[in-house]
Amino acid sequence: MYIDRYIRNEIIKHVQKRLSTSGGVLKGELSMNGNKIIVLRDPTSDEDAATKRYLDTVDGKLSTLETEHDAVSGTLSTLKTDHNTIDDKLSTLRAEYNVHVGGFTSLHRNFRKLDEIAKGFFGKPLIADMKLSDIKTLIDTIKGI
Repeated sequence: MYIDRYIRNEIIKHVQKRLSTSGGVLKGELSMNGNKIIVLRDPTSDEDAATKRYLDTVDGKLSTLETEHDAVSGTLSTLKTDHNTIDDKLSTLRAEYNVHVGGFTSLHRNFRKLDEIAKGFFGKPLIADMKLSDIKTLIDTIKGI
């Protein structure tokens, strides 16, 4: 009887150490001894195991995102270069505009002085009555002298 009770207790201890096929909690390391874990569902929680198919799908999506990121980065780089080119052209145009405006202002002052001198000699201003085309012709003539 003692042996039967001993064997019974050992069998109970041995069975209690085994994980039920219907679920349970593993309380130690599990060695698969080189065997595969098969037929897994896709993970839904942080601690779930993942299948190779699932990881390959995620890897494919990451590769696609990296390719799209590189394309967007290239486009942004081109846009930045275009923006800098446009800024440079605008700066050049502003500088040219300021030169022309400055030149026009100076020319306008000189025309006013010339008108004052002409008014003193001829009794009336000369340039105030001139058309724009006549002023351009006068400028070209003065340049040629």
